Amino acid sequence: MASRNIPSITFPVPPKVYDQRYMAEMTRVFAQYLQQLQNPGEGRNTNIVLTDVPTSAAGLKSGTIYVDGSGFLKLAP
Repeated sequence: MASRNIPSITFPVPPKVYDQRYMAEMTRVFAQYLQQLQNPGEGRNTNIVLTDVPTSAAGLKSGTIYVDGSGFLKLAP
């Protein structure tokens, strides 16, 4: 994930016996990992294939890609 400019996540080394601090740290690290997965962030692609692209901006969120009647990709206002 280096291309997204996000810090890598380091999981803590487990102790030999259960430790409440270790479990709290694991919970924090997993929450951080999930947040990074769910954040779309930047993208850089060599090839991209878009399927089922809408043909009208009607009802789309602002910034959503659609194809106009002339075949051009546009962003919904």
